[in-house]
Amino acid sequence: MRKTVSAVVLAALLTGCQTLELEPVVDETESAAVDVEAPQDVADWLLKRQQWCELEAEERRLRLREPAGDSEEARLDRVLMASCEPERTPGLLREALVAVPEQEDPALQALLNMIHDHARSYRVLEEQNAQLAEQLENTIEGIRRIEADMDHLRRNRRNP
Repeated sequence: MRKTVSAVVLAALLTGCQTLELEPVVDETESAAVDVEAPQDVADWLLKRQQWCELEAEERRLRLREPAGDSEEARLDRVLMASCEPERTPGLLREALVAVPEQEDPALQALLNMIHDHARSYRVLEEQNAQLAEQLENTIEGIRRIEADMDHLRRNRRNP
């Protein structure tokens, strides 16, 4: 069991925010539903994240629009849900991460730190994309001005 859990944790860390095509390591007696009892360790949280990520994107989006619960588990669930498709919910992921307090469990805190690092990296990429879009718009505007100047010069040469 320990090797299987370690393999799941390693696979989840290596794939980042992609959903795994592994079957969750769950006791036969546990429900496969998302609303299982509070996870006890990082492997359980990763499996719970996997369950959130297996939901339809629209259902996750609707759940993320609902007000966040006050419990620590509800806040962690929100982070896990938003981490499934961070490109679609970057603001919600950042908000969810801010709402989660420091964790006593160092492994869970390390997991949250990793998600936070990915969110920060995504924010940097968003800013770089915005800068590139602005540069592109400036370049296009410059080309338009050059074309307008060339058209003006052509008309002036034809009509002396």
